[in-house]
Amino acid sequence: MSGIIGSAGSKSGIIGLPVDPQKPSFLATIDEIASLAVDVSTYFTGTEVFDVGGNLACNATGTIFETHGMIFTAPVTGKYQMNVWCQLSNFNANMQYVRVNMRMAGSFYYTIHSVRTGGASPASKYGTVSLSILDHMDSGDTCTLYIHQATGTSQLNVFGNQSAFSGYFVG
Repeated sequence: MSGIIGSAGSKSGIIGLPVDPQKPSFLATIDEIASLAVDVSTYFTGTEVFDVGGNLACNATGTIFETHGMIFTAPVTGKYQMNVWCQLSNFNANMQYVRVNMRMAGSFYYTIHSVRTGGASPASKYGTVSLSILDHMDSGDTCTLYIHQATGTSQLNVFGNQSAFSGYFVG
């Protein structure tokens, strides 16, 4: 007889990975930002949906690193998966791009959304910017997010409760 024996109630017959309810993880919605400032890094703030371990601080929106915005502090050394997605609206024709940035354990990651639309009116355009990173963090390292609009008019909006930041300790 061969095969993998599943636990009671297993439909596939394959034993699943153990789930640790105390493993650091979090999900927070990103608060709305109306008329994002131009050529200024704005740190996101938000509202926790859950925070296993209490490692996410949700500070006020602002422009100063490690003072404003959501800051996750790694409680243990290991690999962490971090994710952010932002729904944006009200692009303007003079804007070159918007960049979502993640500072994680001394590394800097970003993704760019260009709004060059080939003549279409960008004011009615919606866009989503997302970034997912798996990286090593030492205990006490931090991860934070900010958004930066390059040139244009201060009219770009970040949809609150339709944008989020999440993270998970992989091991």
